[in-house]
Amino acid sequence: MSRGPAREAVVRGFLALVLDMVRVDPERRPNAEMVRWYRELALGTGLAPAEVGTNRELLDEALRVARAVQESKTAA
Repeated sequence: MSRGPAREAVVRGFLALVLDMVRVDPERRPNAEMVRWYRELALGTGLAPAEVGTNRELLDEALRVARAVQESKTAA
């Protein structure tokens, strides 16, 4: 039984979507689904999720999650 895509692939996809959102409107509030997805990714990597009020803030947090995933991959 498959466990789904690798965490790195999920984070890359999430990061790509957030980057597109920032390109369109960096000051817009991210939708609830994107915030939920961010929180799940952050918690899954052992990070405390921060409050995000804009797409730009969500991008900053997505990059933080991506760094944490990359660091955990190189440490393993």
